[in-house]
Amino acid sequence: MLKTVKLVPGMWPHILQPLSASTLDWTSFDFFSKLGTKDLWTQYHPVTFRQQQRQLVPSDHRFNNSMVKTLWSAPAHPAARTVLYRALSKCIPHKSYLYTIGTVENSICPFCALGIDTLRHFLVDCPVKWHLWQSVISQYYAKYPLTSEIIYGTMRYLHLPRFIKDRSKYIAVISTTLWQMWNLYWLHGSQNPVPLSTASIEHFSSRTVCLIDRLLPTTT
Repeated sequence: MLKTVKLVPGMWPHILQPLSASTLDWTSFDFFSKLGTKDLWTQYHPVTFRQQQRQLVPSDHRFNNSMVKTLWSAPAHPAARTVLYRALSKCIPHKSYLYTIGTVENSICPFCALGIDTLRHFLVDCPVKWHLWQSVISQYYAKYPLTSEIIYGTMRYLHLPRFIKDRSKYIAVISTTLWQMWNLYWLHGSQNPVPLSTASIEHFSSRTVCLIDRLLPTTT
């Protein structure tokens, strides 16, 4: 089976240039002096690195323990739970991030072509995506004021509104909708020049509702 190997840029000169005819005595080769950072590398140790980084990391996570338990026990497709976890940990590849690392030409939202695709815009502020949210939310919480601020707070901080009594159902609705929005994002493409219309996502709205209904217990 063939496998793709990713090489760092510094390896290419050694691959493309022919080998030198002279031989090198590796027994007397000072590797650290060649790196130019002798002091740094000779003192480096994984334990030291972890101890230094530990000072920068909060000792306790910011999520309520009961909500973390609800997140992992709520009925949800594994892929939906994974995408929600990516939102919680800010691991969503929105275009503002992709633009900073040079993988896209601009940071304009590919769905609406109106705003900068930040993390918040990716999740709730895009008008096209917000239409998808409203279409799905209205099927389960038509009488509740679930604003974009509330939904964003759930996906980023696991904040749940007080009027939500069935937390597992709420997590199932939020995670499944985000998952389908994630799928639509990759189907449309991050560099597609043609924005989406609200009418074009009706299929995803109905599909999302069907997926949620399969997760929730039937009532008689």
